[in-house]
Amino acid sequence: MQNDQSLKPLKSRRRILKYGLYSTLTAALAPALLLNGCGASSKRRKKTNIILVVIDTLRADHLSCYGYQRNTTPNIDAFAGQSIVWKNAISSAPWTLPSVASMLTSQYPSAMGMYDKITTIDANVPTLPEMLKQNNYTTHGIVSHALLSARLGFGRGFDHYDEESLFGHQGISSPLVTNKAASFLKQKHKNPFFLFLHYFDPHYDYLLHKKYNFYKSYKGTVKSGHPILDLWKIRHNLSKDDIKYLASLYDSEIAFTDEYIGVLLNELKKQGLYDDSVIIITSDHGEEFMERGWIGHTTTLHQELIRVPLIIKFPGHKARIIDSPVGLVDIVPTLCQYLGLKVPDSLDGKALLDFTLDKPKTRGPVFSETFNPQVHQPETVKPIAFRSIVLGDHKLIFDQITKAKQIYNLSEDPHERNNLSQQQSKENARLKALLASWIGYMNSKQVKGPAQDQTELFTPEQRKKLKALGYL
Repeated sequence: MQNDQSLKPLKSRRRILKYGLYSTLTAALAPALLLNGCGASSKRRKKTNIILVVIDTLRADHLSCYGYQRNTTPNIDAFAGQSIVWKNAISSAPWTLPSVASMLTSQYPSAMGMYDKITTIDANVPTLPEMLKQNNYTTHGIVSHALLSARLGFGRGFDHYDEESLFGHQGISSPLVTNKAASFLKQKHKNPFFLFLHYFDPHYDYLLHKKYNFYKSYKGTVKSGHPILDLWKIRHNLSKDDIKYLASLYDSEIAFTDEYIGVLLNELKKQGLYDDSVIIITSDHGEEFMERGWIGHTTTLHQELIRVPLIIKFPGHKARIIDSPVGLVDIVPTLCQYLGLKVPDSLDGKALLDFTLDKPKTRGPVFSETFNPQVHQPETVKPIAFRSIVLGDHKLIFDQITKAKQIYNLSEDPHERNNLSQQQSKENARLKALLASWIGYMNSKQVKGPAQDQTELFTPEQRKKLKALGYL
């Protein structure tokens, strides 16, 4: 992916540093990543258990603790009341593989060669479980999506990586993921542990759970479990009521998953692990319901796809709400700093908090990118290449193919309807310059070029499931 000439890079290293892109230009352009992960530090905190919960396809504005009108997440809400809630957390990509890879490595997807193909995490890029394993953690993963398969590198650094919950788009996996997590938590652990849990159920196809029926009066033709491939074909013929019902099915999936998050949190309390553990609840990306003419994800960088919940409970740190934009790339350096471990210079994120002063750190820009059109679009599939930057209340989305730009003031226009790109302002110029410099940095940081398609690593049955989900 080449840099666009209409976005001229910043010429001054000082200007890049001023706006918080990276700590040092030398580290940013280093030809190889540090392999030792979070190294030893003289000010090491007592080792703490870490539980990272990723709920697939969970857009922030469908959680009641993020202001949603439906009571979709009472258990997560109660947890949020005891935790730090980042109201504007941004995913690195609007689909699972690059987003979670970025989350676990603190590297942006394109720096790892992740564009539009199903690819593996570069073996030279250290992952969070590898970093923690080097610091004597027991590491355990339980996932429910084939795009997080050990075949693609996600199992690296785990003592055990459980893929028995990969049921596909018509499956219900939250009960099994939770039961497996409870079994792990009941064990006696000599060392501190890292538990990675992935919940798939909010992902399409959207299934109605009778206990959570938010639209009982619907009389249309859309059904629970309506195949996503069929919905794509008829999407322009769906009525507003049909879309409303689809969103209610999605909310039913969220509420069902929240019920099992409650079971998980209660098990942590029962085992005496809740108070003294770092617990993170987040998502890989959101979901669109025809806001831009689509149902699903991967195809844009608008807020409904990249704004996700980020809720973290740190033992000994007060609950609060933080409004400033942050990225999921910030999770790894935050954990390193919390544990008193050295934060590698190669990471793209930065720590979310100053733990000594117990306050948020000054934030710089947050970036996202996508190059993956849904391959099952009824229309001719066209390549896409979008990059975005969020800085404070302002956001720029840049189309590297058409060179079109969209700029929004998110505080005044949270649904991104009023494109301000034609305005000649210092803020717009700054967004364009910072994004151009970041694109140049990504191009220089990527050592090997685009990664190779690795779909042959899957069995025929797994490829069938991925095709039904629109990824092949």
